[in-house]
Amino acid sequence: MTPMVYYEKHYGLTPLGHFTVNPEIQPGAQRLHEIRTQLVEQKATCVFAEPQFRPAVVEAVARGTSVRMGTLDPLGTNIKLGKTSYSAFLSQLANQYASCLKGD
Repeated sequence: MTPMVYYEKHYGLTPLGHFTVNPEIQPGAQRLHEIRTQLVEQKATCVFAEPQFRPAVVEAVARGTSVRMGTLDPLGTNIKLGKTSYSAFLSQLANQYASCLKGD
């Protein structure tokens, strides 16, 4: 399991899934509609973009809903390697989740 999966499981977060596997390939209109429908039906609180993906897809599925948008960096791209890298990564992840969930 990845650190994010452990984190989500430990804190009772329930991800509905992901919809962009390759940043070069955008989901089609039908897939975007399906994702938006799922977000609304499942009463999702947040939908997250990752820094390596264009946020336009996330903006498109969240537009017109009460779902908040946030950014998660599961790769820790801006964290320098060192003795405290892992704890810095987890802190960053926690702050990113909390920011969206609280509506900051």
